[in-house]
Amino acid sequence: MTRVIFNCVVAFVLMGSVVCGDVSLDHSVRLVSEVSSIPVGYSFNVALQFVFPDGWHIYYKDAGDTGFGPTVNWKLPKGITVSDLEWPVYKVFDEGGLVTNGYEDEAVLLARIHVSSSYDKSS
Repeated sequence: MTRVIFNCVVAFVLMGSVVCGDVSLDHSVRLVSEVSSIPVGYSFNVALQFVFPDGWHIYYKDAGDTGFGPTVNWKLPKGITVSDLEWPVYKVFDEGGLVTNGYEDEAVLLARIHVSSSYDKSS
């Protein structure tokens, strides 16, 4: 089971930089779990933590007039399920007459993961 959780963490931890024209954008997205290992039949929370440089933001799931919020495509073994993302209260941005909803500086999205009592640890 530890191997599965480690693989999930490795698969979703993204750190790096994006180049936009002549501007380099340092950013990070981390998957943080409230547990380091889990027994079968247990549920726990994970957080996707986004950190942005000054002047940059991401959108809420209902972005408003333009843009798209982040999505997660979970690839989990049989017997492990995940809830929909839980979103914090967003900020309203006026971007040249377009009203958008999102987050600046940092955003943390939560999801609850459940490991079924029938989950096979050897997979």
